[in-house]
Amino acid sequence: AYIVNYDMPSRTAGSVHAAKMCQAFVQEGYSPTLCAFRPSSLDDANANFFHHYGVQESFDIDLISNRKLLRGHDFALKTAYRIKQGQFPLVFSRGLLSAMWTAILGIPTVYETHQPPETRLGQYYLRILLERKAFQKLVVISEGLKQRYLERYPRLLSSEQILVEADAVDLERFEDLPESRVARKKLNLLEEVFTVGYAGHLYEGRGIELILGVAGRLPDAHFLLMGGEEKDIHHWQQIIQSQQLENVRLVGFVPNAQLPTYLAACEVLLMPYQHNIRVQGSTISTHEWMSPMKMFEYMAAERLIRSSDFPILRPILNEQNAVLCRPESVEEWEQAIRDAMEKPEWRKKLAQQARRDVERYTWRRRVHRIMAQIEL
Repeated sequence: AYIVNYDMPSRTAGSVHAAKMCQAFVQEGYSPTLCAFRPSSLDDANANFFHHYGVQESFDIDLISNRKLLRGHDFALKTAYRIKQGQFPLVFSRGLLSAMWTAILGIPTVYETHQPPETRLGQYYLRILLERKAFQKLVVISEGLKQRYLERYPRLLSSEQILVEADAVDLERFEDLPESRVARKKLNLLEEVFTVGYAGHLYEGRGIELILGVAGRLPDAHFLLMGGEEKDIHHWQQIIQSQQLENVRLVGFVPNAQLPTYLAACEVLLMPYQHNIRVQGSTISTHEWMSPMKMFEYMAAERLIRSSDFPILRPILNEQNAVLCRPESVEEWEQAIRDAMEKPEWRKKLAQQARRDVERYTWRRRVHRIMAQIEL
């Protein structure tokens, strides 16, 4: 059973992560049942679950009601009870409360988290989980996050109990991508204009101000921003209009199934993370332990990556497969894009190296490495 404390289907990165992991479990020969929040309503874009996430393999889905006033407790208890009744041999949970209850019930439990517990209550739940015999492994996305857990829980966690697995990509969806101009024509975008892309949320810490600053300096380039909630899109659209940036376009939410074509439409892809980057609903910055899914999708798309230079990204991005520099320097970002416009062979060389480097970061290989260290 794979438990995730998100509405599914939805637009959250966590829900995409869950769908990709369940597909990878199927590809590795397992039969996962995905347990998630039942959304209150589904719009037309979300009607086809597997197409929404660009998932080719099907798996069982158990959507369970969740009352927000109970803060996940009812979902966790109902899910744990169903799993106990179904006699699942293993639980893989992205939700701390669910992991705690399945471990209390004696079901072998793996807990994956992408951040440290922020509240005293969360820390209390985690201690209960770690003290259970049924607890098997803690999966985190970076060495930085592993060290935080070891420092905070030295008596409850050993280094061997924590598995570090970065996020990943399903490479099969990025095979035979069209050339940038062909992709732009397919998407009804400006065909003949050098295009710089960004995919992701538009809230604080994502570097949207930096992108607009660079766009104002490069009127000959077109900037394509993919993603964002409606309120954030409206906020930035007003700023774009006030600054008269005619070379910036917000396309809104792009289903993961369509994302490869949108990324292929760009010559350069941006990751302008700032030091105050936060995940949705969190109050702490994640720049010291993050592992963005979009980084691996950018690499798979075989387009030049321009990223903020954070130590946590260095094990994957470097000067041979990307352009890295200070997140606050508009001048450096501008120059990097000018270089990409003027040096197509250099741009292509870095992009091709990124595509080779990402081959070990697939969802299927991620699941294989994790399950090789789990006792069933």
